[in-house]
Amino acid sequence: MKLEQLGWNSFFIESFKQYDQEELTVGRVILEHKHLYRIMTEYGELLGDLAGRLRFNAVGREDFPAVAQ
Repeated sequence: MKLEQLGWNSFFIESFKQYDQEELTVGRVILEHKHLYRIMTEYGELLGDLAGRLRFNAVGREDFPAVAQ
């Protein structure tokens, strides 16, 4: 599956340019398993979890990634 099929478009390409030199990869959350996330990237599906700082600073559910983000 290509990221374009998941909504990746010129808006996101432009927004990502500021991070492009940091060796980061674009991904879209496609499934949530408690606090593990299945992420579709240009390299295929990956599993990811949250950095400790993000998890520690989260107050409510809205502070966590959600499917389609």
